[in-house]
Amino acid sequence: VQDVWFAGEEVRLLRIDGEIEHWPLDRHEDPAPPEEWNKGGNGPARPSDVTSNHWVFRGSDEPGKWEVIGPRSTQPDQFMPVDSTWSNPDDHFPLAISPDGHWLLTGGASHGNRPNRSAIWNLHEGRVQTEFENAMLGAFHPAGRELVVVRNASLEVMDTATGKTTRPLEYDRNKLGRVTTIQFIKDGRQFLTAHGDWYDGDEGGILLWDYATGKPIREYATNRKAVLVAHYLESHNGHIIAACSPGDDGSAGVDQLTVFDAATGKQLQNRNFALNGLGVGPVSLTDSLLSVSVATWDYNSQPRMVQRSLVSTFDLKPQVELPKDSRPETFSYDGQVVFGLDEHRQLSLFDAKNADQLHSFGCPFRPIRNIMPHPGGQLLCGALDDPWNFHGLGTNAVGFQDLLTGELVAQLFLFQDPDSWLIITHDGAINGSKAGLKHVTWRRPGTLDVIRDEQRTQAAASPERVAAVLSRSLPANVTLRERLTSQKSQ
Repeated sequence: VQDVWFAGEEVRLLRIDGEIEHWPLDRHEDPAPPEEWNKGGNGPARPSDVTSNHWVFRGSDEPGKWEVIGPRSTQPDQFMPVDSTWSNPDDHFPLAISPDGHWLLTGGASHGNRPNRSAIWNLHEGRVQTEFENAMLGAFHPAGRELVVVRNASLEVMDTATGKTTRPLEYDRNKLGRVTTIQFIKDGRQFLTAHGDWYDGDEGGILLWDYATGKPIREYATNRKAVLVAHYLESHNGHIIAACSPGDDGSAGVDQLTVFDAATGKQLQNRNFALNGLGVGPVSLTDSLLSVSVATWDYNSQPRMVQRSLVSTFDLKPQVELPKDSRPETFSYDGQVVFGLDEHRQLSLFDAKNADQLHSFGCPFRPIRNIMPHPGGQLLCGALDDPWNFHGLGTNAVGFQDLLTGELVAQLFLFQDPDSWLIITHDGAINGSKAGLKHVTWRRPGTLDVIRDEQRTQAAASPERVAAVLSRSLPANVTLRERLTSQKSQ
């Protein structure tokens, strides 16, 4: 088959020999589950078309077969935002969550000449707090009233409630390069920024800032290498761990881990690795472990061997070996559980002490985007695939997944028009701006028909129910590891 299109109630197929086949619209197999929608998505473009009621008909990876993909929701009579072909939900992904779980910063997408949509979400009230443009990186002050954000290539302090810049933060960008990480320390009195160009590795460094004055206290050099990760280890009497890259081939590979004293700048520990043979993940919030993937490479630049481990931040030695096919993405908020994602989008939760697998389920999040734990312990936040992007490159929502059930419980959408946002939850609650609620549609039970029903949409709007989902937390006296261990034994 060479092409496909819809005509009235028929599907028409143009064969390679020039003949056209006519199919009735109901001649299709059941839609594949969502986790399979992007299977083979990095291959060449496949002929496809989208119906007015948001079903997709496209060529399959398997020759001679075609796929019918239903709307994101598979529940009868369940609402869903219409697909991106019609409503243009914007790319955005999570950048930071406040320590109390009250605020979420999203943004980070790049659209060439068009500004990227960014927002601060009030998770406790189930709504957007404020919208602005071009946030690429950020960290909330522990008090939550302000955040440090990279926006329009500038570093600035922003008011959480209004999204307004309260003061710019000046540094020599030509010398240090772009900001790669931001971390508040000492109860918010200071913060740390890492700098460098991951692509070519030119320059780089680390700055320690006084938050009250907005001025750098000290600069730490890193032998002219880009610093991709820097973390202040408060539990180690003020040590700093840094992952550095020469960046000379554009691969963002790390070849050095170093620990030094923040007070004196003296190097305490150092490990060098084969060029671009190291991938570095997050540091646990307990300051004790760093996730590391070490690969040896052949001349065709294909990994011959990958070893994944949790490395001690005291001596940079491996403490726990992880399965090589499960890349560490983040830690639980208490550092006791590490989350690994494999190439099949299977998320595995491992005990950080011994790598015992506590739970495993499909994960809807894109691994190249930020995946971060909610401070309440029960939710994981990440960027959702755009099901209509057949190359698997786009994201059209930020999602929250329940770590006990594996269920996707909430989706947060920003649309391209200003003041146009929408939140939908797994249990039927929604909230959105006036413009955002116009994107909600409903499917008639037992049919492929998708309709708009403003009255029904208004009845489903419930900020309180949305907030309850976005604030879902474990009991105060229970850890995620304890809950998963108990659940596993049942």
